Amino acid sequence: MESLRIVGSRPGKRLATAGDIRVESSSRLQLAIVCNRIVIRGRIKGSVSAGEYVEIGGTGHVIGDITAPKLVVRDGGAMQGRFIRTAHEESKAVDTAAVPEPASSPDRSVEPHGDTKTTRPRVQPRPLRPTGL
Repeated sequence: MESLRIVGSRPGKRLATAGDIRVESSSRLQLAIVCNRIVIRGRIKGSVSAGEYVEIGGTGHVIGDITAPKLVVRDGGAMQGRFIRTAHEESKAVDTAAVPEPASSPDRSVEPHGDTKTTRPRVQPRPLRPTGL
């Protein structure tokens, strides 16, 4: 797994790695980034996508959308764009062995409940009062 430390500017349209990226405060990037984890102390103009987390440090600035399970913005850090939260790759897999099976008795059958809908109570209109005609 390759981890990168970026100092200065880097030409290109996209930077992708399965490792981690550290963008130093002297960096000025104008590209899309895909990585596992990223710490941003410089400026990025472009989308950022991370598998674990994105951290924007005190001198960091991102102009673009961020996609990750976790976003940390330190005091002084800034972002302009949307944050799209994703599920962490490891938490997507459900360990079915850890989920206990429901107990059932042999003499009773359990039927599944239908979809439950939450409804709001309807407001009944007030009757009109007759006016003095």
